[in-house]
Amino acid sequence: MDRTRQEKQLSFQNQSRKNYFEGWYFKHVSEDESVILSIIPSMMRSDKIEKAMIQIILAENVAGDWQIQTEELQFPISDFRDAVEPFELKIGNNIFSKGGISLHINSSNMKIDGDISFEPFTMLPTTKMSPTIMGPFSYLPFMECIHGIVSLHHYLKGALQINERTISFNRGIGYIEKDWGQSFPKYYIWMQSNHFTKRPSCLFFSWADIPLGPYQFPGFICHLWINGQHHRFATYNRSICTIEEMSEDRA
Repeated sequence: MDRTRQEKQLSFQNQSRKNYFEGWYFKHVSEDESVILSIIPSMMRSDKIEKAMIQIILAENVAGDWQIQTEELQFPISDFRDAVEPFELKIGNNIFSKGGISLHINSSNMKIDGDISFEPFTMLPTTKMSPTIMGPFSYLPFMECIHGIVSLHHYLKGALQINERTISFNRGIGYIEKDWGQSFPKYYIWMQSNHFTKRPSCLFFSWADIPLGPYQFPGFICHLWINGQHHRFATYNRSICTIEEMSEDRA
């Protein structure tokens, strides 16, 4: 069976642009919600440099206080290897696939070792006019930044040794999305969560200034999956979003 446009997004797109980046966002939340581990494997190229990277965001709830640790590891582009069918991405000794991840990170600030496997993905519903989360903009491959949602929700199995502690992700929840193109928007807002009273569920929201040829316009996408139903609010379906500036007085 041919893969749909939605399914193909997970693979390395490798567009032939002078300046180009591509990154995958793998989010993992432990069952007790005390640990959130986000891993972002990526690559970028320009006239001056070509490299691969792995960004790590580790958030731990310690006695009610969230502690956040970040790390960015850089690799020569020769350490970036990909396979299409089935999808597999390798950066150094780290492997990312549709079936899970295998991490072997040993930096001066962070050590992570182990494997997490993924249960079946919850995919976005698609139509001819909206084959991906980008809606009709999916048919404009020259856009500055293209966004894709790979899995709204999937369950996890496995454990990681993180900084000399064993963290179980059994029965935890995962989420995967990605971006690729020339550059990230200059201004943007992004948020995502799978953790609501009613589960399984997912909320994704993104707002950005979008350049399109000589024009620029504010655009947004919001997708809510709850009670087994999908709800889409976006610029391209004439939904309206109001962004208000916040301050300490109004927060």
